[in-house]
Amino acid sequence: MTDDGAAAGPPPAVGAQVVHATSVAIDGRGVLLRGPSGCGKSELALCLIDAGARLIADDVSLVWADGAAAVVGGPPEQHGCLSLDDVGLLELPAVASAPLALVVDLVPGGPAAAGKPTAGWGEATTAQLAGIRIASFVADPHLPSTSAKIRAVLRRMLPPSGAGEP
Repeated sequence: MTDDGAAAGPPPAVGAQVVHATSVAIDGRGVLLRGPSGCGKSELALCLIDAGARLIADDVSLVWADGAAAVVGGPPEQHGCLSLDDVGLLELPAVASAPLALVVDLVPGGPAAAGKPTAGWGEATTAQLAGIRIASFVADPHLPSTSAKIRAVLRRMLPPSGAGEP
């Protein structure tokens, strides 16, 4: 599929951090879905895409610094392709990259299973990628509400790129 306006350009030739993660863009902001093989990264991405997100990368994402911000992209040869065990390879709406706004660590059972306390709405949790701290949280990829939680967290953060002042 063709780009729907790549936000941040292609990955640099050198210096990108390879992350075992699927990534999507929601309202122009990159969301990195990290987790081990088979945990549900691609399934959750499909739910987000079905609700309007755009695929950035499936299973292997690249993160790099662009000034004080992090950017997420994917290998060009996988652009627009999402692989699901039960249906095979899907071609989906995609962008080449987006400013990375959120990291979601996928753990079946959620924060309790990961041995982490549940973060309250006022508590900031972060992950560090490409030398930059990014907002993050732990979620159960199998809960039907996880895609809604991701969108709620993004709404609570800064306005989407391109959004005007209220």
